[in-house]
Amino acid sequence: MVQRMTRNREDSEDVVQQSFQKAFVHLKDFQGESLFSTWLTRIAINEALMLLRRKRGSREVPMAESTTEDETALPMDVPDSGPNPEDSCLRREQERILSAAVNELTPGMREAIELRELGELSTGETAQVMGLSVGQ
Repeated sequence: MVQRMTRNREDSEDVVQQSFQKAFVHLKDFQGESLFSTWLTRIAINEALMLLRRKRGSREVPMAESTTEDETALPMDVPDSGPNPEDSCLRREQERILSAAVNELTPGMREAIELRELGELSTGETAQVMGLSVGQ
């Protein structure tokens, strides 16, 4: 039962050993209201749950392939969630080129582009802010 919970033979052996130790230490607390096997099983379940909680924080990934059919093997390739270096470099280069091109514009053209593209104003709203007609 513990091996099904831990899905690892070594961990289950440790849990069983700890369970027997804990049962021996607390044998005087056993009141006989249930079967001894039920009491011992409950101790083992609690020990297994505590082990799983401790391991959850460490997120260990087994290096060897699973040998049992009911275990799900975790993929060894962890996808990188960061930006692709090539895309990052390309984006910075595009920003540099665009910034240089905008700096070469006349102040009026630069203001019109900033209002329309960066300020997300419509063509009519941009013309109105600049005091121009849409056709100019």
